[in-house]
Amino acid sequence: MKELYINYYGEFNCIAEKCNHNCCIYWQIQIDKKSIRQYRKNAELRKTIDFVNRRFLLTNGRCANLDNDNLCKILKANGKLCQICSDHPRYRNYIKNYVETGLGLSCEEACRIILSKEERPYFTKEDVAKKLKGFEKEKYLFREKLLDIIFNDKKELNEKIKEICDIIGFNQYDNPLEFYANFIEKLNHLEDGFYKKLEKLKNPEKPIKNYKEYAQILAYFICRHLLGAVDLRDLYSRTAFSILSLRIINGMLGEELEIKNLIEVCRSYSTEIEYDEENLNAFWDLTDGLVTI
Repeated sequence: MKELYINYYGEFNCIAEKCNHNCCIYWQIQIDKKSIRQYRKNAELRKTIDFVNRRFLLTNGRCANLDNDNLCKILKANGKLCQICSDHPRYRNYIKNYVETGLGLSCEEACRIILSKEERPYFTKEDVAKKLKGFEKEKYLFREKLLDIIFNDKKELNEKIKEICDIIGFNQYDNPLEFYANFIEKLNHLEDGFYKKLEKLKNPEKPIKNYKEYAQILAYFICRHLLGAVDLRDLYSRTAFSILSLRIINGMLGEELEIKNLIEVCRSYSTEIEYDEENLNAFWDLTDGLVTI
């Protein structure tokens, strides 16, 4: 398969011990079969693995291979990371003979890079659509159309969102933000501090402003999730999820846009929703009932 990378992909480097929210803390890290066969040969590594559930053990919420300086003992010993550790925070979309690789918002450094951009994101300048057929082509072209709308400089962001909502038959204001706060509170949670952020959704809602960072957030969700759709309704549902995600993130912020705070809100929202399959599917089930086709 031909590999395509989001245009800012090459800017990413893990900041390791400098990270405020280490991905080796609180996460249950699954180990692929190939890696676990290698790790079985190492007596010290065997002590850090739950072989029944095929994941690293946690000690006080920390991966058993994370040292006191928040560095990976496996890497320090010149060992090889398992697939999920090597991949994070990358995500992949598969379509026809292509695989797209992007960066996920759950990583604060990836988030910083994404929010720093002004231009429309893209995976390739190649005309991929001409090599696709049927629904694969339809959803690819639909995603590109939405990105074109988002980065149309002649309109305000709210106008662009309204245009997208009209296309998918979705009224993003059908439910107040408090409805979504109550919905999210019932989902699985990784970080206790996320509950406090949700409390802001119960305050009077503030409008979505024409921030370049907001355009990038919406584009991120569109880029990441739309190609996984299995039919038109699913495509529209994922689009509605993308719009709602921006609305919720906006509601979880303070009155003024502070990049450091925005990065933290995006990171925690992505961690809690996108990186828990049950949570993500629950959200898609919800938005499936909110679109009309």
